[in-house]
Amino acid sequence: MTLYAQWVMGDKWILTAAVNEDGWGTVSPASIAVAKNASITTSSNVVTCDGQTLTATAAAATDEYTYAFSSWTNASGTATANQTITANFTRTANSYTLAWSTDGGSALAGSYTSGT
Repeated sequence: MTLYAQWVMGDKWILTAAVNEDGWGTVSPASIAVAKNASITTSSNVVTCDGQTLTATAAAATDEYTYAFSSWTNASGTATANQTITANFTRTANSYTLAWSTDGGSALAGSYTSGT
């Protein structure tokens, strides 16, 4: 994630987005300037404050893992200072079931979970 400095005149606070684990998801935009004492609310993967939003998006699934947004940290109450709001993502190892052709022999079965 790349963060940029933002100059704001007197009556604003900066809410800066972060993620709990790099590569598990992103938040856009990286920061917003909001009115002092504006209410901060969340609805699923979106934080809203002063008519602006931060949106969390989970990383695309890979062969090994599936990613999902789970919650926000420090994303409630009112904007009373510059603050960092963290999007929390989870990562789940994908599971695969394997079957073998025994060409007329005894049946075989098994499973594989990546990362174990």
